Amino acid sequence: MSEHIQLLTYDNSESKLEQITSFKEVKLDTDKMYWLNVINLQSKSDFVEVLNHLSINDILIEDLVNTTNSLMLHQFDDTMYISLKFPTIENDELVIGDVSLLLHKNILISNFKDDFELVQSISTLFEHDLAYQKNKPDYLMYRIIDALVQHYFVILEAYSDKIDDLEDRLLIEPSKQVLHGIYEIKRELIEVRRLLWPLRNMISNVELDDNDLVLEHTHIYFKNVYNNVLQLIDIIETYYDVCSGMLDTYLSSIGNRTNDIMKVLTIYSTIFIPLSFLAGVYGMNFSYLPELHFKYSYLIFWIICILLTLVMLRIFKKKGWL
Repeated sequence: MSEHIQLLTYDNSESKLEQITSFKEVKLDTDKMYWLNVINLQSKSDFVEVLNHLSINDILIEDLVNTTNSLMLHQFDDTMYISLKFPTIENDELVIGDVSLLLHKNILISNFKDDFELVQSISTLFEHDLAYQKNKPDYLMYRIIDALVQHYFVILEAYSDKIDDLEDRLLIEPSKQVLHGIYEIKRELIEVRRLLWPLRNMISNVELDDNDLVLEHTHIYFKNVYNNVLQLIDIIETYYDVCSGMLDTYLSSIGNRTNDIMKVLTIYSTIFIPLSFLAGVYGMNFSYLPELHFKYSYLIFWIICILLTLVMLRIFKKKGWL
């Protein structure tokens, strides 16, 4: 996968989003605002050179280059670093993406590990929303984080469809495939929830911290993102409870099916108990059994067996066992 570099330059009157081929083309002016977006970073040395030119802390440079860090928030003087993870679905499988954001004075730098469709949608976001021209890069950071959070809703909508499909299959015919599907969704929901809890704390810290990087009016936007994260956590808890209920339903269905099988086997066994008794009595090797010498004894034996069977079936049906 090739490296992509985007540079958004803007001020109150104009903006320009361009694709550049090398970090050496990055020329920054203190009078303008910038967003440097990197996808699938490969030329790390040139990237580090740009960061050194901005006098970024060495620890933050290392974190920004290595996007596989866990969720974290660091602040050093005039720089804020945020590491985020977001879920996406590729080939019907849950994939966790990584992004690092660095806010420094008049520039926002983002480093996406992979070129997901979501990343492309974020890149085109600012072509339609020109509100950022009236704001500093902290607003751009908010819009990127908000887009990532909104993507969680898309992911959960996909899980909602999967759960509905499993519920229909569960009611029609519970099977091991349905059971595996339930466990798979529960496992992935836990994984997504594991991303949301630290994200909630991180956004809360950004919202409540008093610093010059995130302006006061931007805190209101982060409050809205925080509320969305809480809503996502509630949705995941609901879906998880639904999956647990489906698992109980599956186990109950299997138990009922086992009970039905045992009931049928018990009825068959009960029917054959008196028949086996009669067959055992007249199958004994005594030298004298009067009934055996009667002309119609064989016919009478079968009549008695059939009558016993019919009477027992009628009794079982009357009691609701059949």
